[in-house]
Amino acid sequence: MIDPHNATIYQNFIYETMLKPYTPSIVVKTNPLVTIAASQRLVRGRIITMHQYKPWLLTAIFLLILGATSPSGADKDLIIKLQGEVLVLQRQLRDLQESFDKWQGQSTQSLQKISDNTNSTAREISTIGDSLKTVQSSQTANLTGATTQLQKISEQLARHNQNFSSISQQITSLRESIQEYQQRSERERSEKSLDPSLLINNPDNLFAAGSAQFKKGNYESAIIYFKTYLESHNQTPESDDALFGIAESYFSLGKYNEALREYDRLLSEYPRGDRALQASLKKGFTLLHLERRSEGVDLLRSVIAQSPNSQEASLAKDELNRLGEATSSSSSLSPSTPPQNRQRPL
Repeated sequence: MIDPHNATIYQNFIYETMLKPYTPSIVVKTNPLVTIAASQRLVRGRIITMHQYKPWLLTAIFLLILGATSPSGADKDLIIKLQGEVLVLQRQLRDLQESFDKWQGQSTQSLQKISDNTNSTAREISTIGDSLKTVQSSQTANLTGATTQLQKISEQLARHNQNFSSISQQITSLRESIQEYQQRSERERSEKSLDPSLLINNPDNLFAAGSAQFKKGNYESAIIYFKTYLESHNQTPESDDALFGIAESYFSLGKYNEALREYDRLLSEYPRGDRALQASLKKGFTLLHLERRSEGVDLLRSVIAQSPNSQEASLAKDELNRLGEATSSSSSLSPSTPPQNRQRPL
């Protein structure tokens, strides 16, 4: 007979040594791959342990059956109960084995997928790395080529700048040569135009040339033209104008004695000409420049008396007022002051 107490001990022994080690437990880890690998190692170890304890399990079941051959009534019930529990444990063990096999298959598939994905990712990373190396090598080659081209372009620009500088210098030199040639040609033309003999047969051109030279300030040339004109064409309407131009040219040159002589000649030869009043005014200015103040003042007053409303009379009044002299002979004289250089155009 099997003592109930012993039956309980057997039951506990079977559960603690054969069933409890195979009860699945939850293992939480941060890395899924590590968790799966650890679970596989744990299950494999427990399967090996289960196979190690399988003879003991069969022996225990045999002893229970053997002990039940001559049981009493109470022991039979206990044996039957234990037999039922053993059957239940066997079914649980089988279900656990099936669950484990199913879980192991799923885990193996998941691990295979993860391994495949890892290998694919590694290949892609390797491909990307190779592409990056290729792109880097290409960019390096392109950069080197671009640097070389830029260097060549820089050298070409430097050569072009030198050429431009040389061309600019040549252009400047050519421009200076052209200007020098133009100036020389202008001087030659002026020298030719200054030759009165070329215009001696054309009195209008001869007089126009003298007037043009006077307006330009070429008083020496103007004197030559006007004198040639008077020598060749003395009795013309412009003769007094030519004589006045000679006197004005001497006055502008500061040759007051020569100017005074020409003014006197004009007043002597053309006393009623349209240049007589102007000649009297300028003769008065000339006398003042020659420090012949009394004669100059008297002549200016004479101009005012001859034509009080004329422009010449106005200029004479301005000069007398500047000198502090009265416009009539009744006023006293003031210290000598050189007159202003007043001219009227020819």
